[in-house]
Amino acid sequence: MSVAKMHQDKHKSRLFSAGEQERQVYFIGDGAMHVYVTGYSGRNVTLYRVERGELCPINLRAAMSKEGALANAEGVDGFIAATMGVADFKALVANHADFRTFVFESITSRFEDVIQQVAEITTRSVDYRIERYFETHLGKTDGAGVLHVTNEDIATEIGATREVVNRKLKVLEQAGIVELGRGRIRSRAADKRRRIK
Repeated sequence: MSVAKMHQDKHKSRLFSAGEQERQVYFIGDGAMHVYVTGYSGRNVTLYRVERGELCPINLRAAMSKEGALANAEGVDGFIAATMGVADFKALVANHADFRTFVFESITSRFEDVIQQVAEITTRSVDYRIERYFETHLGKTDGAGVLHVTNEDIATEIGATREVVNRKLKVLEQAGIVELGRGRIRSRAADKRRRIK
């Protein structure tokens, strides 16, 4: 098993693109794999994130078949992964029941993520999705309570346009709920935030 180290600071590392055939399976050691699709308009929409100790079904499909990847993937948040060739991966699956269970659970979990993302985009307001974004990323703030993220990152993850996210965040800033900076957002009054259904 070979190790591919991709340290992330401010930049992201492309792992594979839609249409490419992948010949290795990634095992996430640190950071995350951000998996997304790009629409005809050029707008990116997140499908899911693969965290430490998880597998990516789209990566598996591209590696195990002769078909290209169905989406794009990039390493984020200090991404470090071990990679395994297809032959070794197939041998593990064939010979170890526990590993087969792990693969199945990884695929099931990511499938649930995609269904939830589609449901949120189609049934929830942008306000609600921004609120959910902050709730799920609270653990990623620095010591000063700052979340290092761009409006484009938020838009991609919640399935909205950057312009809409810009407007919504400005409203939150005017209400004294957040403080906006270039590539950073600081919560000024978390108790003021309310979930909008």
